[in-house]
Amino acid sequence: MTYPPDVEQAPGRQIVLIRDRSTGGCERVKTPDETGSVLYFDMTPDARYIAYTYADTVISGQSKVYLYDRTTETLETVNGTTGRKEFRMEEGDYVSISADGRYVAFDTDAEGLVPGDTNGERDVYLFDRLGSGSRLERISVPLEEGRNHDSRHPSISSDGNRIVLVSQAKLTDLDEPDGTESLYLYDRQAAAGTYPKRIAEGETPSISGDGRYVAFTTFRDDLVQGEDTNNRDDIYVYDVTDAVFHRVSKEADGTQHTGDSRHPSISRSGAYVAYEVDSSDNGDESELYVAARQGAASARIEVPEASVSLLPSGKRPAVGDTGASVTFFSSYLERIGGVEVRLWDYFVAASGASPSLASGIAPEASDLVGQNQR
Repeated sequence: MTYPPDVEQAPGRQIVLIRDRSTGGCERVKTPDETGSVLYFDMTPDARYIAYTYADTVISGQSKVYLYDRTTETLETVNGTTGRKEFRMEEGDYVSISADGRYVAFDTDAEGLVPGDTNGERDVYLFDRLGSGSRLERISVPLEEGRNHDSRHPSISSDGNRIVLVSQAKLTDLDEPDGTESLYLYDRQAAAGTYPKRIAEGETPSISGDGRYVAFTTFRDDLVQGEDTNNRDDIYVYDVTDAVFHRVSKEADGTQHTGDSRHPSISRSGAYVAYEVDSSDNGDESELYVAARQGAASARIEVPEASVSLLPSGKRPAVGDTGASVTFFSSYLERIGGVEVRLWDYFVAASGASPSLASGIAPEASDLVGQNQR
């Protein structure tokens, strides 16, 4: 997933560029036309397959999902039906892809993608590139149509077997709140009737490569006894195997953040979690952190020798397997014609020190790169 810039941050249509950091070259990902705009994207670890949601126009709420193969240079339509809303006014249209590019999980408010989907709500689907027939499966199937609400924001494991999603619908036969954003785990390999399973109230999930760990944002303060007393949204990791929660959003010294923590991204290894923390009352300023999954240490992302003047506005960090490299979206100041102008771009902070369970040393970037996305 990426960060969807607003009109101020990046006016005009959005596209996907892939930068090869070893060569410095950039490649533009093919789109179906020159008028639409990319909303969210995800790509495989080898950067061969890129899945993205694509709106008809810059302001349109009608979008489709596409899958691009860089090796064969083919663009495939994942869902041939667009969403129903004329303008984009609600959260959704997320996409997540398995490591081999076979499976694509996405959410849409389009109707009629599979038989029986006529409820008029946003749902989560799974696309099997190598499947037969429609190749689409509806994951968020409510047990009671009268208690059905939006489902969105899927995150898929590397092998495509496990998918975590956010839903306000009643997806299990347990007595649980509906209409509240909750996390559900779907397992394609599990016995019939055993999944999906509800994890907890929460949003913005991110699943590890093996599907064991799920990082998410939640307002709940009782998932780990006695730890959460800041009355803020915090980041937790759920261990699917052991059925336990770990709180990871803390300062390097172990104290609690004073702002809301949001948008976690767990490494494929499941060892590290990157996230953002609001550092202003209006949410315009934020700080980025990397934490060890066990919750014993965290580190604020610092770039003391950056080649540009970064502002405290980092968004949507994603951490590598070792915890030492982080990509993020941020604003910075650039002098143009003698005037400092605020611009936005993607950056990579690399060659840093990952959070240590003993000391929690902050990463310091020796390699900061960005590629203008406008």
